[in-house]
Amino acid sequence: MKKAIVLALLLSAVLSHAYWPRSFKALPPRVIPDAWSIGLGHNGLALTDPAGIGYLNPASLAQSQKLRVTWAHAFNVPDEPRYYWGTASDFIGASYLLKPGLGIGFSLYYFNLGEYEIVNERGEYLGRGRALDLAPTVAIGYQALPKLSVGGSATFIYSNQVYYDWCMIRGPYDAFGFKVDGGLQYRAADWLNLGFALQSLGPNLQYSDSLTDTLPLTFGFGWEIKPAAIGPFEILLVSDIARDLTADSLPKTGHGFLDCWEEFSKGIGLELSFARIVKVRLGYSEDILNEQGGIIVGERYPLNEQGGIMVGEEQYSLRHISLLRFLTEKDVGKFQSWGLCWGVGLEFKGFALDFGVDENIYDYSSENLRLQFSCKLR
Repeated sequence: MKKAIVLALLLSAVLSHAYWPRSFKALPPRVIPDAWSIGLGHNGLALTDPAGIGYLNPASLAQSQKLRVTWAHAFNVPDEPRYYWGTASDFIGASYLLKPGLGIGFSLYYFNLGEYEIVNERGEYLGRGRALDLAPTVAIGYQALPKLSVGGSATFIYSNQVYYDWCMIRGPYDAFGFKVDGGLQYRAADWLNLGFALQSLGPNLQYSDSLTDTLPLTFGFGWEIKPAAIGPFEILLVSDIARDLTADSLPKTGHGFLDCWEEFSKGIGLELSFARIVKVRLGYSEDILNEQGGIIVGERYPLNEQGGIMVGEEQYSLRHISLLRFLTEKDVGKFQSWGLCWGVGLEFKGFALDFGVDENIYDYSSENLRLQFSCKLR
């Protein structure tokens, strides 16, 4: 137990002196596909029950059920004109335990970025298009030691994107790529599990000669605490902290402690379970670098009259800051919301239905609900 705590502290120290991450667009490598992790505040590196079929940490497949099949659908209809209407995503996956301590998994993630109008340079309407991301993944988890599991996964990425340029939609542009992930989980005690993961190791996505996306190479650490049950009640507490290690990032000068703290994505989540049937989840997510979660401060102004393509003032007046900065600094701006996530779940005889909601982490209106159905055979 002492060795596990020392190891965690050393890793935190290494992370605090690592490369400074840079911003990147939303792509499959940084997706949270399952409703369980969403409800827990985007935390799941140390979860021993792989609701995401090893997507966050492939080492979890070593402790999987004999067979698990899952499907998750996310409703996300943004309420601002700079986003396409009708965005949604689907995640399907299956895992199988080949033998005790050796599990494999396959998943497919589909992100529908919504419909947009196609207009040429002469302003002629050519029809409607749909941008999308598609990412199939294969993963394996192996129990190398009685308390240590390791895992790896490989993901193929297809991305079809468009972008606005002088009030026109450019594209679509296609990109193909791949990434590999690695992870491990260590059972430090009966009530404590630790998770580590290196995610999104791979080449840049090349859309055209001038359009590229750097995969967000990220190292993360998480823990799962599960005290002994009190009658029919069980408690689960999880937390993750991660850092982008993008190779071309450079250390920034003039940064104070709070600036360094906000370079980490982090969160904490709590699950209360009754008789292992009814589950209620509450979480907090903070990813300041990518403008998600944390504390949202500033003023909200109405959008301008142009609609569709033009961006309103609201996007420029709101900003995300860490909870620590909000509590320790003065005059940071007017409080608007904070990165609260929540979810509920029902499980009976191997069948599970879960809901996860994280709409509060965004600075725009979004009906962001994730529904997941799973079947487990032990």
